[in-house]
Amino acid sequence: MKKTICILLSVYSILTYSCKKDKKETASIIGKWYWVEQTYDDYTNDKLTDHRDYTTTLDPLSYFEFKVDGTFIENPQDRNGLFEYGKYQIAGDSLFVKRDIDQKATRYAIKKITSSSLVIHFSGSSSIYRGEVEYTMKRQ
Repeated sequence: MKKTICILLSVYSILTYSCKKDKKETASIIGKWYWVEQTYDDYTNDKLTDHRDYTTTLDPLSYFEFKVDGTFIENPQDRNGLFEYGKYQIAGDSLFVKRDIDQKATRYAIKKITSSSLVIHFSGSSSIYRGEVEYTMKRQ
């Protein structure tokens, strides 16, 4: 009887441990995010033709501030103090940003989001040309 109970407890322990789901960090985009890295890649016929890294020249005062009501304020690079406003929406792993001056929203793939780090990626293309931009931001 003791042997059966020990076996059952062992099996129960193994099943309980193996069935626990990994806790993923769920982070909100709400808040002020400062640019810390920015890269551009250009492709022709899927071949990398140019890579530019603007990380060392980023304005430390530039940011995106995402609000609870689905609006944002942007203090853009190279135009500190000339704020832009608009609306945003998150759908799955995509961030859609529509500035008030834009005709349509721009889709960014959310590559990473934690409580302190946000990485978004944009890819735009025409027939043989493709440009990709990746932004890394930190919450302070």
